[in-house]
Amino acid sequence: MKLLRIINTFAGAFIFLTLSSLSSHAQDLETPPPGKVILTVSGAINASKEPGTAAQKDPSQQNTVSFDRTMLEASGLTKIITETPWTKGLVEFEGVLARNLFAKIDATGKSVQARALDDYIVDIPIEDFFEYDVILATRKNGEPITIRDNGPVWIIYPWTDVSDLRRPQYYSRSIWQLKSLTILP
Repeated sequence: MKLLRIINTFAGAFIFLTLSSLSSHAQDLETPPPGKVILTVSGAINASKEPGTAAQKDPSQQNTVSFDRTMLEASGLTKIITETPWTKGLVEFEGVLARNLFAKIDATGKSVQARALDDYIVDIPIEDFFEYDVILATRKNGEPITIRDNGPVWIIYPWTDVSDLRRPQYYSRSIWQLKSLTILP
């Protein structure tokens, strides 16, 4: 009888702790990122696909996730050393591979609408992000990219490594001061 009571007590405590942790995880997904939001991704995504995703659901919009710098960079940084039409010489950029971020939030569209802080918009075929090592750069030469220096997020293609990318159509897709991505069906 005592053994049964002890087992019931432990089972009750286990269930309580499990439900509490699930509840707090759900609350975490519904709160905004702790730092300043630097990128919002919306559209044809499923951010709740993977528990522990470095994204936070925006409660005011369905299928929207917001990232601060720490959360975005937690997805893993990739370096690209390349020349751009807007910088002098080779520059080292670091950022998350766009395809890895899209996989994490289960992006299932055909194109991506990128929007800058000045509301410049460009549509990018989603294949670009899977065919090439395109990064969402948050660092330039080891330092966080500031708004003054075309940040905080800049879409960077590996132009030096892939000569076919050195064309106006790809340069126009390299949007700087990126603020949002919308995955279009």
